[in-house]
Amino acid sequence: MMNINNKKELENLLSDYKILHKKVKDFEILGNEEEANKYKILIARIDNAIDSLSEKEKAIIELRYIEGMGRQSWKLIAESLYISNTRCHVIKNRALESIIKLLGGYKNGTKTV
Repeated sequence: MMNINNKKELENLLSDYKILHKKVKDFEILGNEEEANKYKILIARIDNAIDSLSEKEKAIIELRYIEGMGRQSWKLIAESLYISNTRCHVIKNRALESIIKLLGGYKNGTKTV
């Protein structure tokens, strides 16, 4: 896993959200509970951070990264939320900054700062 200190790292992590869940299952199957627990902690922290966002911020993050795995177009997201593409990016950036504040300085589920 990685330290989450900038938007690009966070965007990559959020795009891999569904993969994180698969890794938990894989480690559990292999009997590696320690690694599975590290991913569970990270997933819980991501979930808590997303839950702390406003409804619009949460919708944008979920549509782009969680459901869209980083591939959903900004135009479609903006249209589905009845906002401009520019406004969508402003809200996205604000949401990412909020999540970074909550996750920043964490590596493998433990605080490093």
